[in-house]
Amino acid sequence: MFSFVKKKLAIESLDETAKIVVQRLGDLSPVERAQTLAVTNSLMIAGSKVYGADFAMKPIALSEEIAIDAVLEMRDRQQKILASTPNLEGMSTGNPIFAAFKRELSGCEVAMITAGAAFHPAARAAAPKCWRLLASSTPFAKYAVEVLLLYQKTHSLNAVVTVNGETPDAKLLYSLASVLLPLFRPKGK
Repeated sequence: MFSFVKKKLAIESLDETAKIVVQRLGDLSPVERAQTLAVTNSLMIAGSKVYGADFAMKPIALSEEIAIDAVLEMRDRQQKILASTPNLEGMSTGNPIFAAFKRELSGCEVAMITAGAAFHPAARAAAPKCWRLLASSTPFAKYAVEVLLLYQKTHSLNAVVTVNGETPDAKLLYSLASVLLPLFRPKGK
């Protein structure tokens, strides 16, 4: 795809996502946000294998070209998640499948906005707001891990993207649900 076409598509996706992602995160309970943090962190770690260490360590420093590629990958993932929406019709919001949908979508959108912050003002404005909301959920990481482990056991599916080829266990899930990217950690921690 031509670079100007890719950039235009990335910007359109970021503009749309930036309008909704902060509100979507704000609508989640603290335990759901901690689950979303685990998903987001797993996506950022997995992305660092493709886009380099800065993707997870300092995404604002990504080159525009790499950031656009990452945004478009997250956009594709977002579109696949959204395509499953008809399967959720009539499902209770308390259903574990519905909960997985919410955390996957929100986590993907935060990863997209975070990568986009490297080159796009709307993403740069939304990313810190998203990470502040995720930071507020870290005291609930223990409860998030219980839910994620139950989901994995019940559905025989990983609750997050596989990190370093490991099936997510309680220790890894806790780390993913309780730690922020270095760029968004409070100073002195």
